Amino acid sequence: MVDKRNLVSPKMLLQEAKKQMLNNCEPNTKDDWMTVLNFMAANIAPEVQPSALKVIAMIYQMPVSPEEVETISMFQMNLSKEPATAAKST
Repeated sequence: MVDKRNLVSPKMLLQEAKKQMLNNCEPNTKDDWMTVLNFMAANIAPEVQPSALKVIAMIYQMPVSPEEVETISMFQMNLSKEPATAAKST
């Protein structure tokens, strides 16, 4: 079940992605949009992330293929499953 207290709109996700990933610039290139999509994927609840990413990509007419959206989704889902590792001391 999704915790409704943490729901944010796609617009808010886009604004935060631009702020944190693109120095407040608009996404202009495919790479920019891939960066934005990757940020969004990392910040969407896993239960809804794959379908939410597809919808968001359509809403903003991102120049990415459905396969690329799926790849980003799978990448972030796998990252969220990895256990955190402690930094090695040198």
